[in-house]
Amino acid sequence: MTPLLNRRLRYFLVAVFAVLMIGIGILLMTRRTSSSQPQSQSTDSSRLLTSFTQNGVHVEIRLEKDSNGLSVAAAYRPINERFHLYSKDLPPGGLNGLGRPTVLEISGNGVEPTGALLASVPTIKLNATWSQEPVPVYPEGPVTLRLPIRFLLDTTSPIPAELSLTYMTCSDTICLPPVEGKVIPIQLPALNG
Repeated sequence: MTPLLNRRLRYFLVAVFAVLMIGIGILLMTRRTSSSQPQSQSTDSSRLLTSFTQNGVHVEIRLEKDSNGLSVAAAYRPINERFHLYSKDLPPGGLNGLGRPTVLEISGNGVEPTGALLASVPTIKLNATWSQEPVPVYPEGPVTLRLPIRFLLDTTSPIPAELSLTYMTCSDTICLPPVEGKVIPIQLPALNG
């Protein structure tokens, strides 16, 4: 091989190697970005309606649309580690006056619930010193409650409604004050498609 041809071959191989490395880098970055995005198994589309933080819990409320229809979803996330929320099935006043259920309700002239409130995780039984029977709670960390709904009015314009939320978060040693019947006015937008 002549020196000129040898040099051109080296440049070509270096260029091919550089293009391959850039391609692999882009592929890895794309994979990392897509895997870091939260995966929602139950929704085809959703719109954030509101969010707030109160009494140790961050709550994010969305209108979701999937193959089963519409639902309002409230994601309850305790801010502190090792804190849990009580089951939606706990009595309204708790057990022996302690604890509060995690609840999401909706009201308004243009919307109505079409089914039962569903939780994203199953409850566990907590043996609390203050109760003779095990207390139903969600595992430490977040839980999302979904309430199936339907619009009763024309969905081309926003529909006013009110949400009512109740929850309480506790650890093994401390409970934060409950949020009971917090009313949140919302506008339900039409979801295209």
